[in-house]
Amino acid sequence: MQKVEGSNPFSRFGEQPPVVAQSGSDSRWPPIAESEALRTERCSPYGHRVPRISFFYGISIYMYWNEAHHARPHFHARYGGQAASIDLDGNLIAGSLPRRALTLVAEWARLHRSELEANWDRARCDYELEPVEPLP
Repeated sequence: MQKVEGSNPFSRFGEQPPVVAQSGSDSRWPPIAESEALRTERCSPYGHRVPRISFFYGISIYMYWNEAHHARPHFHARYGGQAASIDLDGNLIAGSLPRRALTLVAEWARLHRSELEANWDRARCDYELEPVEPLP
């Protein structure tokens, strides 16, 4: 594809082109375009703080700040279009996951209970959460 000088394929949509890392930069990833960062902040009540605390075998684990007022400490697991709320002992509270995914999440929760409790306490104080090691 040949570049036409002075053309901006993003201008048709009223957008700016994404920011690309300069050659020779140490960064493995290009910086986020300013407009993308603003969109993320507007769409997410967490701003730059991503509530995903772990990821393993295609399973994403989240703990949300705005849910810290709940009486029962828990986290959320998502896999294959399904989602579930899981207590810190690995027991299913609500939702559903495939049996194998639920078994992996329960094992992970048992292995990392103290880190999950610490993150729950951070969430209750509206502090940024720490990542938790995935299953090997």
